[in-house]
Amino acid sequence: MTIVYTSSISQWTDLDFEWMKKELPTARVEKAASFYRQEDERTCILASYMMEHLIGFSEIAYTAYGKPFAKHGTVHFNVAHSNGFVVVALSEEEIGVDCEWRDTAVIESIMPLFHEKEQQRILSGKCSFSAVWTAKEAYGKMLGVGLNYDLAAMHIERNRLYFHNERQRPHVYRTVYDTFTIAVCTYRKERPQLVDFKGSVLYANGFC
Repeated sequence: MTIVYTSSISQWTDLDFEWMKKELPTARVEKAASFYRQEDERTCILASYMMEHLIGFSEIAYTAYGKPFAKHGTVHFNVAHSNGFVVVALSEEEIGVDCEWRDTAVIESIMPLFHEKEQQRILSGKCSFSAVWTAKEAYGKMLGVGLNYDLAAMHIERNRLYFHNERQRPHVYRTVYDTFTIAVCTYRKERPQLVDFKGSVLYANGFC
């Protein structure tokens, strides 16, 4: 099963963020404080708290490319954020996730890096720029190489991933949630489940 937890800094109060800081390692709080804009600081705090709550920083390590992974190996996860919106994806196998504002404008300098079919879909209005970009990000993050691969060689056809026009094992699932496009790249065939993180935390910590 693949679960994608979502949250936004707009869901949380000033008191919530102060509480989150107390639950995080000092290094994460200091990293968040280094951002100039409050939105970026709070996004970092929220993403960090979600990782702490769902995995635990004592269990997290990083690859040479900077991809976080759980040291115990029983769960795979990936994190993404954009404009105060945060997603954390969990799965039993390698996974990549990305999110971008749904109405992200077309970046002309990047378009030539896309597969020709993707360029045609974007220009014809059949597909958004954010849908293509998030899929490529999610694929690279699942591999653990970021965008250090041939972007034009990869494209998606009905959730199926092709590289140099050859079908690959991973699936890519996309959705629009709260004005953001979310893309998940996974080896699992079933569609990911979306879960509101704040609601799940409150439910788990509720009175009984």
